[in-house]
Amino acid sequence: MYEGPGFLIVNPRVGTKLRQEAFEQAVSAARIVYAGESSGQLKDHLAQLEILKMMSRMRKGRVVVGLEMLPRSGQPALDAYLAGTLTEEAFLSGTDWNRSWGHDFSLYRPLLDFMRENRLKGAALGLPRALTAKLARGNAAELESAEKAMLPARIPVISDKAYLDYLRGAYKAGGADGRIKWDDYLYSVSAGNEAAGARITEFLKKYPESAFLALAGNGRFLYNAGIPAAVRSRLPAAVQISVCTRDAADLDDFLKHPLQLADYVWFISRPAKDLP
Repeated sequence: MYEGPGFLIVNPRVGTKLRQEAFEQAVSAARIVYAGESSGQLKDHLAQLEILKMMSRMRKGRVVVGLEMLPRSGQPALDAYLAGTLTEEAFLSGTDWNRSWGHDFSLYRPLLDFMRENRLKGAALGLPRALTAKLARGNAAELESAEKAMLPARIPVISDKAYLDYLRGAYKAGGADGRIKWDDYLYSVSAGNEAAGARITEFLKKYPESAFLALAGNGRFLYNAGIPAAVRSRLPAAVQISVCTRDAADLDDFLKHPLQLADYVWFISRPAKDLP
């Protein structure tokens, strides 16, 4: 058995801890929920699973789960795996898991097992790594027709100041080697967010009675920019909430100086190295 993530969620707008009933009410009222993760942290994924269970119960199974870590080219393999007609090994091969994502699949298995057992639909939200790499290196002109088809016709470049500050930090921390210019990096991130937003919109229109849970790295929706902004431009009336994760060791400082990272921040006690 896994040790769960616990329940310690803060509303950063008022800087207070949230009762579980209040959080459930917020989730129930939303059409789209973004549940974040710090990749490689098991308890973050278990927190995502708790939200998924909550939504599935409230919506009587009418939930589509979006997976940012899967390229949309892996949608057929995802569909077959959730339907029980594809083995785990074939699923990993069909989604090119090791090259397109690379994180230990056992961290995600509880989520996908729940989706399979409850016959939930899944949506691959990501772009293939090769496509993103071309954009990041300023080689959009080299995109093949199949790659172009995965991108929205219009890709507005991110303009939210707080989100831009975060991305500049990520860009510098990533040790840009000179081959990746800031403007190209920003465009590649913008393209990934817009493609995911278009994908979420597509599935919500296809399943109008369903809610949507988007599982993504925290950096994809911080400050309710990124993917939520891409969806908001397409479905302005849809109610969205975001839940990012932080280490519980940061809680005291956060309560003194709350940051509007998301609508809710789930604080999780993480070991130095989280293992499945």
